[in-house]
Amino acid sequence: MSLPMPTTGKSPQLISQEMDAPLIALAQKCNGDLRLLFHSFFSFLNRRTDFYCVHNAKDALALEDTNAGLSSKRTQMGFKEGDAEKLLIAAFRQFPLRRMPPMEELKKQQQQKMQQQQQQQ
Repeated sequence: MSLPMPTTGKSPQLISQEMDAPLIALAQKCNGDLRLLFHSFFSFLNRRTDFYCVHNAKDALALEDTNAGLSSKRTQMGFKEGDAEKLLIAAFRQFPLRRMPPMEELKKQQQQKMQQQQQQQ
């Protein structure tokens, strides 16, 4: 499942910038603990959205039948079983993993920055 960017008329960069402030505030409220942040986010999805709703088996079969002509609101809510997870994985995979350099290298870079700052003073 691919995850295209929603069309809002705004650039993806602008959307990301607008979302950064509230997301940073949430991360700070969680003291940087991503587990708490994720728990809060997925708890919200569970309580306030249809993200955790799975179609009834009969409704799911009717959705697959393109000739059914369904107009029921009920079939527009929720996901077929497994689709919410696919959506989540597709969102995760939109961005590349970043390899961290060895800690020794990071420490050297920090020391070099500190030395440069001291020389500038």
